[in-house]
Amino acid sequence: INFWNSIKAKILLLVFGAILLTVLLNLWTVIPRVSSNISDITSNYIVDIATVAGEGIDNEIRMSSYDSIMTTGNLKRLIGNVAIKNVDGSYSYIVDADGTMLYHPTAEKIGKSVENAVVKEVVAKLKSGDRPKPEVIEYTFNGQKKYAGIYVGKNKEFVMVVNAEKTEIMSGLTSIVSAIVKGSIFALIVCLIISVFVTRHIVAPIIHATDTVKRLGELDFSEDNSADKKMLRRKDEVGVMIRSFADFRNIIVDVMSKISAYSYKLQEAAKTLNKSASESSTAAEQVETAITGIAD
Repeated sequence: INFWNSIKAKILLLVFGAILLTVLLNLWTVIPRVSSNISDITSNYIVDIATVAGEGIDNEIRMSSYDSIMTTGNLKRLIGNVAIKNVDGSYSYIVDADGTMLYHPTAEKIGKSVENAVVKEVVAKLKSGDRPKPEVIEYTFNGQKKYAGIYVGKNKEFVMVVNAEKTEIMSGLTSIVSAIVKGSIFALIVCLIISVFVTRHIVAPIIHATDTVKRLGELDFSEDNSADKKMLRRKDEVGVMIRSFADFRNIIVDVMSKISAYSYKLQEAAKTLNKSASESSTAAEQVETAITGIAD
């Protein structure tokens, strides 16, 4: 039997298809949910960082003065290390109510107008008298998607911004996908190996049953004691089939034995009848001779 037409191939393909479908469903359902959770957690984290750092500056201003705190040196001391842990592209900066950069990790940007459109909108709201609540805004800058955590000072004098690139934050999701794929490949290999042994356990007795039927078709009623005894002990459907074949063979052997015995008796009867016929023929010849003599 061609491998692709065999039961073994069908079982292996079924296992492979089931595992592949499971992996695809996981990637289709789990990954978007994980991505959404990571995004939500990151947003809350950035808001918390911006709020804590911004409130710290508000406290410094309240204990001292705005002008003394809003110097490059003091701001570097206060927020120079404020960023998302393990995200290299994350940093913080501060602009005043007019949109002028008071502090930025890149020194050349200090004293210049902010370029971020999101921060410009916040500055516009400040000028109109509004004080936006701390929030995270997702935006695109120079072709890269980013998160911006915004905190506005209590006196509406400054805007604290915590930046982070979305691709870096979602790099953990890539690791999760990679782990799922690797785990799925490993599970697929293990399941296929197990399937090979299971299919062998299933197919072997079927092959044995096929050979038994073939021998019966060729009028070979001998028993394969080593294999038959092992198969007869099986308690599954294959065992029932093998026992049925064994019963069928025993019935055929019994019928053949009876036919053989009746054939022997028939042969003996035929011999006796033949002898009687011969004797009758001899007697008839003698009678014929006597009649001829009497006639003469």
